Amino acid sequence: MNQIRDLWSENSKTEVRNKVYLFDHSNRTLMGGFPVYIGEEDENGDPIPDSLTELSPVASQALIDHSPDGFNWGYGGSGSAQCALGILLDATGDSNIAMRWYQRFKEEVIAHIPTDKKIQMSLTKVKEWLEDKQSK
Repeated sequence: MNQIRDLWSENSKTEVRNKVYLFDHSNRTLMGGFPVYIGEEDENGDPIPDSLTELSPVASQALIDHSPDGFNWGYGGSGSAQCALGILLDATGDSNIAMRWYQRFKEEVIAHIPTDKKIQMSLTKVKEWLEDKQSK
């Protein structure tokens, strides 16, 4: 049984179409980390400004509090671990899947995101990464 593909099917009706995660290292959050925004992209692949909301680290910190400051990326430390856990938790809605894969997601994806510009990652890419890992 393909647990992750089944999860996508179950959540497909509530999932935001063209959902993206936007990484912004240009300012800090009130907690001291850096914001990751969730939103939609337009037909050109650009984030729609009115659709962006900040992803809170609180839900992922309730599972494991790696980083009281919140999210970070571009290295293999605690802020990147919190970011990976937060994104996988948001993307899947499943704490078991998020907990199982977040360290590997941090190492293979989050740690390599550049910190010198805004970067976006689609929910589709997150799904593809998870499905690839589950199939091995």
